Amino acid sequence: MKFKFLSFNNLILEKYFKNINKFLSNKNIDYYCLNLPKKIIKINLLRSPHIDKDSRDQVEYRIYSKLLYLNKINKYLFLKFLKINLPSIIKIFYI
Repeated sequence: MKFKFLSFNNLILEKYFKNINKFLSNKNIDYYCLNLPKKIIKINLLRSPHIDKDSRDQVEYRIYSKLLYLNKINKYLFLKFLKINLPSIIKIFYI
């Protein structure tokens, strides 16, 4: 099973993965964790809609992601665990 985790805050994602590692190691489950490259999205906004095109703001946000591979685990049990302790900033996708 593969799970993908996305977050805008890398510190919270790392802290959450420490909890997952503790849970999986206590249950003696084989797993593999992989850091994916961060995705940087840059947006240019015009301050004024009329003449001043030189007046712009640049906004950037980063998306941090990780992959978690699991071997021989009950998917529903693990999903239940993930959702109970899941911060609202982190999104999970089952791949």
